[in-house]
Amino acid sequence: MILTGLMYAVFILLPGYVAYAAAGYSVDEKGSFARIIYRGVAVFFVVNALAVICTGTPAAKAYWELLRSTPENMDNLVFIGTVTIYVFGGFTLGWLQLYLEYKTLWSAKKEIKGWLSRGTAVLEVMPGNSLKRIFTCYRLANKKPFVSIYFDKDKCIEGEVLKYCWNGREELLLRHADTCDLLVVDLSKCSMVKFKNIHELGDSFKFKKKEITYLDLIHPGLSELIKEKTES
Repeated sequence: MILTGLMYAVFILLPGYVAYAAAGYSVDEKGSFARIIYRGVAVFFVVNALAVICTGTPAAKAYWELLRSTPENMDNLVFIGTVTIYVFGGFTLGWLQLYLEYKTLWSAKKEIKGWLSRGTAVLEVMPGNSLKRIFTCYRLANKKPFVSIYFDKDKCIEGEVLKYCWNGREELLLRHADTCDLLVVDLSKCSMVKFKNIHELGDSFKFKKKEITYLDLIHPGLSELIKEKTES
């Protein structure tokens, strides 16, 4: 009975962990276990729903037989195949979360809210990660950020950002401007990040027959503000 319970725990915890990690989160974060459980239960529900829909097929019959069996008489190949399906389901869920974050939600915001026509006097109040949004815009524009990172008013380093990570804690892989040394910067230890080449995101691309700049993806009207400052 205990081993059977452990099998069910594997079918929930394993895909939940995979989904959580694939979405870019760290299991060391506070409250991560509950979110892992939520994702694992979601994958478990979807897999069982698919098994119900496909009732009568050899795969579904083998799956239901596995759930009814005990560790002593279970089919090891079916167990390994089921674990593989759950891992794949967890990875798909995590990837889908990233896709929604970077593509679908941004597209919906651009299309529904129509903030491009609001002008420059817009104050955005929203949950999210501003750094992640800015670095994503650099990635979409195929540009590398050049930043100045301040730790206090007297200490600053400059360089080109090669990688931005947010797994648990936010970090930058930085190529130092003067020495070309590679530095790993813990963003929780710095006080400010200044983007020196933000104007390079002024390029535009077409979306729904409209011309949109990467700067306006960061904040509506930002391209006009930077253009005014540059021309003045």
